Amino acid sequence: MIDKNITIVEDESIVLMDLKDLVKSLGYTVSNIALSGEEAIDKAKINPPDLILMDIGLKGKVNGIEAAREN
Repeated sequence: MIDKNITIVEDESIVLMDLKDLVKSLGYTVSNIALSGEEAIDKAKINPPDLILMDIGLKGKVNGIEAAREN
């Protein structure tokens, strides 16, 4: 595995699983998964990622663009 801290933020479970499988097939480790912008912000504070794959149209109060600005 390639030593990078990758977070996937996606609220659609099928897309999330496809992205996770793709990232793993490329030799990377998915260290965090978040289903909302709020969760992504909280997890990034605890375990800062090297890369975030972020859905911009997240459900909830914080969309992907706002969450990315916080990280």
